[in-house]
Amino acid sequence: MATTELILTIILSKAFLILFFYIIDMQLSGDRLTYLQNHGDKHLTQWIGSLGYTLFSLFGVGWFLILHKIRSTWALLPPTIVAFLFLITVEDQTRVGAMILFPSLFFWVFQNKEIFKNISTKFIIVTLSIYLIIPTVFVWQGYPFNSLLKYDLELLKDIKDNKLDKNFSKPFEKMREKRN
Repeated sequence: MATTELILTIILSKAFLILFFYIIDMQLSGDRLTYLQNHGDKHLTQWIGSLGYTLFSLFGVGWFLILHKIRSTWALLPPTIVAFLFLITVEDQTRVGAMILFPSLFFWVFQNKEIFKNISTKFIIVTLSIYLIIPTVFVWQGYPFNSLLKYDLELLKDIKDNKLDKNFSKPFEKMREKRN
């Protein structure tokens, strides 16, 4: 029953889009294959150039948990490989990858209570420390900032000094100004 409803929803949504484009008199200049043929070399170059960022952005330091509990999370790896290869066809690999893999991550990790049993305090401390030390990737800025630790310490200092003005991006703005 749910499959029929899903297929019907997809068909009706596509029909609505076709009608909408017809009403506003919008013609598309090609299909997905044409777009990929015209821009595929750019996407491939971008994908190769950002392999590390893309791979990290899929699960971040969660990779440590996934690999640490590989017996429970092995089913997450095939969709990750497929998604990672699919990302050659899109321009914003990090965002698209994270969005298409979230359902798999949710089902195979967040819904699996067995994964979170028997995780040592040492593992949690090491993973959290690595998270705070490594650079954070901000795709919309086009380059990574420094470690989150610097941001967190400045934020804590502002809270302690009672200077927090609800602009939580203020420390990032200061870091951006220093770079420019």
